[in-house]
Amino acid sequence: MDGQNSRPQRQDPDHAAVTTWAFIVRMWRHYRLRKAAVATVLLACAFETAFFWLVPLSVRSLVDNVLGPRDQSRLVAVLAALAVGILIASIASIQRGRLYAHLQSQIVSDMRFEIFHKVQHLPISYFTATPTAEVLSRASSDLAAVEAALAMSVTWGLVPTLDAMIGTLVLFVLDWRLALIASLVWPWCAIVPARLAPSVTSESYERRRREAATLDTLQQAMS
Repeated sequence: MDGQNSRPQRQDPDHAAVTTWAFIVRMWRHYRLRKAAVATVLLACAFETAFFWLVPLSVRSLVDNVLGPRDQSRLVAVLAALAVGILIASIASIQRGRLYAHLQSQIVSDMRFEIFHKVQHLPISYFTATPTAEVLSRASSDLAAVEAALAMSVTWGLVPTLDAMIGTLVLFVLDWRLALIASLVWPWCAIVPARLAPSVTSESYERRRREAATLDTLQQAMS
């Protein structure tokens, strides 16, 4: 079946521009329109991370200042701080999830409208040179990939980053020598993703292109 050869091969001019940094810049255009929601999500993540590090510090205080001298007043204070922290962290986590889900749906909805508006203003020559399945892929599978990336950006991106930063500060408070050793990991955390991102982006784009070509072949076969 030579259905794929009936259309001229076309190289996407945006391929070189689709980088991790370009994606972040494009997402920031949507985020900055909703600064209040973004600030609330960041604040909630900060509360969650702060409580995560409050627990080991509280245990340290219990061991050093309560169990030894048997100071009941300090024990009550530490347990009360943990109780308040659990309450605040739980509320922050629930509100963060609810608010970010709404924020994510708004951004994806905006992108759907942008894609539709863009397609409506493309010249006829674009559709003669571009398989229909590729156009549909941009509005379906590509947008689904963006939605998945947005969904993981907080759980697998923002929260671990805040956790590492606050953890490093706590280490400097507890033992600056140990903190200096732990800080040696930071350059690798920045260098390795930066080196891998271009190849991952290129492979991901190629996968999407092949999926669109497969859908185009299937569409022609069904026709």
